[in-house]
Amino acid sequence: MIFSKTVLNVMAEEEIRRVSGFIRESTFKKFTRRGAVVGLSGGVDSAVVAELLVHALGRERVLGLLLPEKESNPISTEYGIKQAEKLGLKTVLIDITDRLKTLKVYEERDSVIGDIFPESESPLRFHVTLSRPLLDKESITYPKITIEDDQGRRKSKRISSRDWLRISACQNMKQRVRMVELYHHAEKNHYVVAGTTN
Repeated sequence: MIFSKTVLNVMAEEEIRRVSGFIRESTFKKFTRRGAVVGLSGGVDSAVVAELLVHALGRERVLGLLLPEKESNPISTEYGIKQAEKLGLKTVLIDITDRLKTLKVYEERDSVIGDIFPESESPLRFHVTLSRPLLDKESITYPKITIEDDQGRRKSKRISSRDWLRISACQNMKQRVRMVELYHHAEKNHYVVAGTTN
């Protein structure tokens, strides 16, 4: 397939029928399950998957999970709830903050950030970026971290790949804890877990 604007030319109704057929076949015949669990993040991907699940299986066979934690944007949960209400889905809301604290996710990550910025209090926000665009193969890339305090002041520093990996490993624990909840609820209901990746 050649990537161009024409890849966006889809027959929506036909595609919905095709994907819905795949969902029904996979859920009922391949995996012999009664329905599906979907994580509702408040984003476009999970909203589209939820719509397709309802179309394919019926709303009574779809369970939506909302899995925020203390650093989640509250608007994400709000959007997830609105999507579930629009579709008439049963939902379960589980704040995963305590689970992440038990696993020392915040503590370990903040320790790494504290080593990088020893003069700063714990930041309210941070993000890691790469020094060059991913498609620029001609230059060397290195990760950089930017922190922001409660006054909106920002500081940035280059970080080692080891520190980047340690921070990334902590952040990825959030997705893994969410997956544990999705699979737990799927097994309790004899459902499949519906993926919502791009």
